[in-house]
Amino acid sequence: MIRRSFVAAAIALFASIIPAAAESTLKAVMNIELQVLDPQVTTATVTRTLGYLVYDTLISMDSEGGYHPQMQESWQVSPDRMTWTFTLRPGLAWHDGGGSDLRAFQD
Repeated sequence: MIRRSFVAAAIALFASIIPAAAESTLKAVMNIELQVLDPQVTTATVTRTLGYLVYDTLISMDSEGGYHPQMQESWQVSPDRMTWTFTLRPGLAWHDGGGSDLRAFQD
C-alpha cells in the first residue's frame, strides 16, 4: 500500500508541474513485461495493475480491506446468499447495452 501511495503522489506531483500546453496523454511504463492480459486468470501484480487502469470494477476495496460500491449504486444479497443483485449508477450500462440491473447466481 505504501508503494501505491508513493506512485499516486508522484503522478499527482508530475501532473501539477506539466505546462498547460503539454500533451494530455499520461504514459506509464510497467516494471516487467506482461505475460497475461486477463486479470481474471492470473495473480500477477502487473496484470492486476493493468486491469485497474483499463477496466472499471463493480466493487472497490479501500486500503483497510473494506468494500465499497464503485460502478454500482447499490447491491442486495438474498437471505440464502444465493442471489446477488447489483444496480449500476445512473448513466452506466452493461457492455451489451443491457439495463442497469444484474443478478448473479451462485451454483
